[in-house]
Parts: sequence; C-alpha cells; structure tokens
Amino acid sequence: MVNWVARRGRDERELLAIGRGLLPFVALALTACSGPENASGSQTPAPAGSHEGTSVAESSAATEAADAPSPAALSLELSVLQEEYKAAERSFWDSAPRRDDGAFELSAEDSERMPSRTFPPRFQSLAERARGTPVEVDALLALLDIAGRSWWPEKDTSIEAGAVQALLECHGDSPRMAELADRLRHLEHVVGAASVDAGLAGLADSPHAEVRALALKAQAERLLEPDGTEAAARALLERLQREHPGSEPAQEAEGLLFKLDHLRVGLVAPDQEAVDQHGETFRLSDYRGKVVLLVFWGFW
Repeated sequence: MVNWVARRGRDERELLAIGRGLLPFVALALTACSGPENASGSQTPAPAGSHEGTSVAESSAATEAADAPSPAALSLELSVLQEEYKAAERSFWDSAPRRDDGAFELSAEDSERMPSRTFPPRFQSLAERARGTPVEVDALLALLDIAGRSWWPEKDTSIEAGAVQALLECHGDSPRMAELADRLRHLEHVVGAASVDAGLAGLADSPHAEVRALALKAQAERLLEPDGTEAAARALLERLQREHPGSEPAQEAEGLLFKLDHLRVGLVAPDQEAVDQHGETFRLSDYRGKVVLLVFWGFW
C-alpha cells in the first residue's frame, strides 16, 4: 500500500499518517531489549528449552510480533519523521519573535512549542516500536542529537536519559556505539556527569576497537576541561596511542598531548617560520623579548 500511495504522489506527511494507521503500536518498556530482530538485523532466537506447545499468552505475543511493523516500514517512518522535524525547526525559527537588535525573544509559550521539545517523545515512541532493530538505534541517536543542540534548565530530561540507557543496555556491544561515544561527552548538560562517565567507561570496554578508541578520547577530553585532572587525561591519551596506533582518535590524541606540552599559559610558544608581505622569511624566535601579536584568520 505504501508503494501504491507513493506512486500517486502523496506528500510525506500524508504518507506518514497512512503508515501509522497500518502499523500497530506495541507498548514496551524503553529499557527492555527484546524485539523481533537485533541491531544487526538477524532474527532473535527462541529461548533455550522452549516447547512447541504454546500458552494463550505466548500465542498472543506471537500474534503481536507477527503484526509488528517491518523494519522497512519503520525505517520509512523514521525518515519522514526526521524530515518533518527539520521542517518544523525551520518554520519555528523563521517565525520566532525577535528584539530590535535581532536576538530571539521567546515567551514561555513559545518555548513549550519548540520542536526540540515536542518531537523527542515521537522519536522515543518510534524507538519503542522498533525494539531490537537498527531503526531503534537510529531513532535514539536522532533523539540525542536534538537534545545536544537544545536544552534549558527546567526541561525534563528523562526521555534523553532513557535513550542513553537503552542504547548502552540493549546495544552496548554493537559497533554503532561509536556514534554514541562521539556524542556522549557533549550530553553532560542533559543527562548529567555521572551518566556520561559511566557510559564512556562501559564503551571503553567495547569489543570494537573504534568504539574503545573514541570512548578513551572522550574520557581524556573530559579530564582536560577546567575541573579535570591533567595527569589522568595524559594517561588516557597515551593509552589511546598505544592501543589504537594509526587510528583517527590516536592522531587527535597526539594533538591534545602537544597542547598539554607546548600550548599552555606560561610556556614558551613553539617556534614558527613564515613569509611576510615582502617575501622575506622570518621566525617567531627573532622577536623573543618583544611583544608579539599573532593574528590567526581564515575563511569558513
């Protein structure tokens, strides 16, 4: 039916509405990891010791599983939801009230209807119905992306905290947790420092090298923040270089170690050589003992 609708040029919102009418809602707890498929797309095996005979409850569960939406339908629904969110964001900010100086001036009512507030529950609902499929991971990561871009002190962040918990508990051994490791350090303002630290510690023990490397880098970067511990950060960066040589995180670790050793306040600036507007070569060390103003500029 979806193809039938698409061939007749229905818009995305109408397609989503029709799709939702066809896909039954399966109410499951967010942290329950069972589902018709796991994150790699393979079928979930039957429990050991199960019998061919089924009870009424088992039969009902089997019927629900058979009626559950297919991964393809869920993936389509997620794509439409993401496009709907982007359109809602553009529309909201295009019409948001501004002060005379151009800054946004949002009322409490405006804040309540921000797409970054109204859409996370919809991504959460989709993730619940996509339990055990790659779409669940996609939906939860999309939810966290929204959270990372917008936050306010009075916001209830239980949905975001639940998303992190579900990813770690249900997909912690997936190579896709590299995407979570890359995001998690920037979510402290949403889920709290303790959750971020615990999550990164768990990801540092992942069976996948990329996930471990990214988790180690994120842990070190957190320790390099103003209230962190430099010695512990250095130990993590050196461990990252030893255990994951040649990887992109290890290359970034080299840059972070260079900053620790050469670019802190009070240290002698590394010597640099450049060419002036007259074509003459000069070095920063030529001006030792003099006040030097360095201007870094570029095009972005």
